[in-house]
Amino acid sequence: SRFINSVTLKSYYSFVDHLMNNYLRPNFVKMDASTPVTSGTTGGKLEFGLSPSERLFFYTGIDLNNEKREGSRTRIIKLKPDGTPFPETSRPVKVDSVWQDASIIDIGFFVEGTYRLAGNFFATAGLRTDMVNAEAKSPASGFKIKYGTGFESSSENTFGGNLSFKYNLKNTQFQLAYGRGTRSASMLERYIYHLAVGADGYEYVGNPFLKAEKNNQIEISVSHKSNRFSFGSSIFYSMIDDYISAVYKDGDNNFKKVFDNPFPFAKQFVNVDAEQIGTEAYLNIMLFKGLEFISNIAFTKADNKTF
Repeated sequence: SRFINSVTLKSYYSFVDHLMNNYLRPNFVKMDASTPVTSGTTGGKLEFGLSPSERLFFYTGIDLNNEKREGSRTRIIKLKPDGTPFPETSRPVKVDSVWQDASIIDIGFFVEGTYRLAGNFFATAGLRTDMVNAEAKSPASGFKIKYGTGFESSSENTFGGNLSFKYNLKNTQFQLAYGRGTRSASMLERYIYHLAVGADGYEYVGNPFLKAEKNNQIEISVSHKSNRFSFGSSIFYSMIDDYISAVYKDGDNNFKKVFDNPFPFAKQFVNVDAEQIGTEAYLNIMLFKGLEFISNIAFTKADNKTF
């Protein structure tokens, strides 16, 4: 219709049944470890494209993401601390709740519109809010020792948005943009329990009290395009509050390794403050029909201000 340009409905469902074990690893001679994990994700989005006037066009809608994971690691100890084997009928068995039967539900509302201010001068603005609820239904005993009580369930609301001005002059475009983006802690960052989930080999421990990341960024850019060549460049500055990183808990007995790991302590996910500045430029030239020269250069410098 004249007012409703489009209606979009998307939905998805995913289920994974996954077994992790150490049967082909060297430490299998010391213990038999297996972790059957199941995870399910459902979600979708309903979005409307609206044009209330010739100068204004905007999108608005709601989206949902629901994630659940459960799985425990069973360790059958084969060797005693002195290296002698346990009798097969009396081997110690330890069970660790890796995912703690955790779930996260994220419901988001969003709107973004573009308005022609005058001629080739446009303004774009958007807002988004998310309601996030997280829960660990079967918390590990070690998690309770580390975090006490009150971590089993939590909820938070996040707010983000963007504002940009764009001016088109023939084949050249200038843009000034500001954005505030937020990201709530993932399932892994909240609830993983002593599992080597990174490429560095450390055991990682989640943190249910993590705050959402908040990125405030401003950017200036210019671009030009003609029949034979195009070029552009941009520069940005970003200030990130509560960036989610990880620290090695060296000497903290609450984070002693629980698996056969070369590092005696685990890493814990924590919030830090950070900032980064960067620039990027590109140049593309059509040398002749069928052959194009493409180049790009970028530089970014980031600092962890907390550390």
